[in-house]
Amino acid sequence: MQSNSSFNEEQVIHVQSHTNLQTPQKNKLEKISFLILLITIILSPLIFITTNYSSIDSIKSETIIFGLLISLLLYSISLFKTKVIFIPKSPLIITGFLVIISTIISTVLSSNIQKSLFGQGFEIYTASFIILMFLTSLLIVQFVYKNKDRVLYIYGSFVFSFIILMFFHIARLFSSSFLSFGVFNSTISTLIGKWTDLGILSGFIFLLSFFAIRTFNLNKKTRLLSFILLIISFFFLLIINSSIIWFIVSLVLITYGISEYIKKEVLGTGIKKILSKIPYITLSLFIISFVLTFYSITIINIL
Repeated sequence: MQSNSSFNEEQVIHVQSHTNLQTPQKNKLEKISFLILLITIILSPLIFITTNYSSIDSIKSETIIFGLLISLLLYSISLFKTKVIFIPKSPLIITGFLVIISTIISTVLSSNIQKSLFGQGFEIYTASFIILMFLTSLLIVQFVYKNKDRVLYIYGSFVFSFIILMFFHIARLFSSSFLSFGVFNSTISTLIGKWTDLGILSGFIFLLSFFAIRTFNLNKKTRLLSFILLIISFFFLLIINSSIIWFIVSLVLITYGISEYIKKEVLGTGIKKILSKIPYITLSLFIISFVLTFYSITIINIL
């Protein structure tokens, strides 16, 4: 499985102090750090341990925070030994820095700096968590820059968690008491947390499957799996029925469709050639998701 896109060497800043770019110790720590990142991605949607002192949401946020912190720490140690870092000159990275700066300014100007920065304990909407997620995005860049196959491992971790959730909820469609574990007593109870959280993951898997089919050179089995995931994630999006999620999905699809169209360089040519180059699959999915943004309730009631 190979991606059609690759990093541009000219778009990367190299910061290094010596020519030994890879040592056994660094390689070992880096692999452990990457493994912990994958485990964190897999466990975050699935873990649901509850205690008298912590809720499911708290356990999940603790899993995310400590997993990412350990991964960042191990990679930082390996980075300290080799002093090599790669920072893409990308608008996304620049935008991310601006978001972090605005977040820090907002935190400093808030009436309760400590609560804005850390919350009451392990909340995911605090400034510290936003900063942690940004650092994690930079960490992922480091992982995949020299080994692009790791992108597939990261995507695969999300897919694996979704497959587990898929079987869990399909089984519970027939009986809300099945696999309740004494915790999930409602038909909209989910391992991932809130019902909307399952919708967000379903939307992500839907887009991920779509881009995998459109972007990667997949073998037959992987392409079939991607189509199955595309259909099942669409099914769950219908069940969850969130207008906001449908709108985000349609926005991503139309943005990709426009860029895909422009890349074909057909502007200013004949009408037949223009029509022949329209990405109809992308356009069709956009129309469906856009219609569901406004009429999902009516359509779901009919179904």
